[in-house]
Amino acid sequence: MFGRVVVAGLALVATGVLSGASAQDQWTKMGSFDADLSRGSAVVDLERAKGSFKAFRVNVVEGEAKLINIQVRYLNGQAHNERRAINLLRNERSRAIDQRAAERFVDGATVCFETGQKGQAKFEIFGLQSRKGASAARPAVKTALTWPAAC
Repeated sequence: MFGRVVVAGLALVATGVLSGASAQDQWTKMGSFDADLSRGSAVVDLERAKGSFKAFRVNVVEGEAKLINIQVRYLNGQAHNERRAINLLRNERSRAIDQRAAERFVDGATVCFETGQKGQAKFEIFGLQSRKGASAARPAVKTALTWPAAC
């Protein structure tokens, strides 16, 4: 009996039923930026991204980079720090970052690079959206928001 329960649980995970993404969710390009890796970090304004999002992903389009943190900042004042080593070669992407069932409006992101790197890299940021999230209207912000330092 226990074996059947384990197999059923693994089947649910494999089909994505227990993940935050559904069949209608899509990865949408939110923005792109060029970075000088020797500067240590890059701040990305994502206020113009339409709709709300469930998760994020960073792609390297040109160059390669070693990341040590990706901070995603939300309109509700929350921030998520993905503090881990992420080594990306050209045309590679990170795994999903801060994946949740509930969608949130994003304000921006800071990408922190490992020290000692040189050169340039071009990045793209993608967000996971449902159909409802893609059509969600961004609320007006009435107060200035501040977040902790990312790097």
